[in-house]
Amino acid sequence: MIITDDATYVAEQIYNKLGRTVTIIEGEGLVSGKKVILYCVLTMFEIPQLKAIIDELDSSTFIAVSDVTEIIGTHVKKSGHLEEFEADVRQAIREIK
Repeated sequence: MIITDDATYVAEQIYNKLGRTVTIIEGEGLVSGKKVILYCVLTMFEIPQLKAIIDELDSSTFIAVSDVTEIIGTHVKKSGHLEEFEADVRQAIREIK
C-alpha cells in the first residue's frame, strides 16, 4: 500500500519500471484529508525497486509492505498499452481529488 501526494507519477513508474499495475483507492486521512492510496502486489525482489522509485519523491510518501500468501484471479503484468494505462490512472486520480 502506497499513500502519496504524487500518485500519478508513482503509478506510472511502477508500471514503467516494474511492469505492474496498481489499484487506485480513494482514502481520507484523519488529519491530512483526502488521499489517493495505491495498492500493488509485488514480489520481494521488486521491493527494492519500489523503494528506489519512492526515494525520488519527497519524504511524505508512506509505504506499508505486507506478505501475501496467495493470489486468486487474474494477475496483470505490463501488456504494452502504456498510453491507455497512464490516461486511466490520471483520470481515476482526478476523480478522487
